[in-house]
Amino acid sequence: MKTKIILIVICMIFSFNFISSVYDLGFIEKGECVDLYQSCSNCSYVNITSMKYPNDTIVYHNFGMDKNGRDYTYNFCATDLDGDYFYTTCGDQDGVEECRTFDFYVNEGGVEITDGRSSLTIALLFVLVCFLFISLFFMVKSESYKSKFALYWLSHVLFILVNFIGWQIGVEGILGSVALTGIFRIFFYIGVVAVVPMIFLSLTWIFYIHTFNEHFQKLIDKGNDPEVAFKLSKRKSGGWFNGK
Repeated sequence: MKTKIILIVICMIFSFNFISSVYDLGFIEKGECVDLYQSCSNCSYVNITSMKYPNDTIVYHNFGMDKNGRDYTYNFCATDLDGDYFYTTCGDQDGVEECRTFDFYVNEGGVEITDGRSSLTIALLFVLVCFLFISLFFMVKSESYKSKFALYWLSHVLFILVNFIGWQIGVEGILGSVALTGIFRIFFYIGVVAVVPMIFLSLTWIFYIHTFNEHFQKLIDKGNDPEVAFKLSKRKSGGWFNGK
């Protein structure tokens, strides 16, 4: 069962979409405005005639662009979708109308995802996931309460790191999935918020173990049988929690 879970996680990690291409305007952060441009020094006008969105919707316009030296620009802010955007401009170059199409890419982080960057971040996430499974495995198998305690906190920290890195590479657009990015973000916040109550519970547990062991050792030193000493210590510790 554990092997199947690990294989599923590995397949999920390596099924992420990589983005590596050349765009006229580069990579734009989702929700931010971008200056669309067309360079034409001998045009008397340049208009944006159409915009193709990542969902393949094409909207036809007739927006006049503002002249700025030899360039024409238009401030565009409808970047709420992840993916490729294409816009077409038409101008009267040398008295003859010519049209050109430009493109740019929108993702959560507004950064270009190269193959090298993708491989590095995915490899880091994979290594942390492996360490997390190893830590959980030894925590379950360990007989020492001290080892269980240390491995629990190691697992908790790794859980936070895994989800933080998953969230960040999702923001950069490597995941190709807004839903998956949101899941990583939610689990990251859960892990961070859980630190405070888990610290309190850990301190309580340490105090309980210390009290139990101290009372158990005293009973052993008095010559009690280990089994009897264990029962009496457990009763004593239970009485302490119940206020007796």
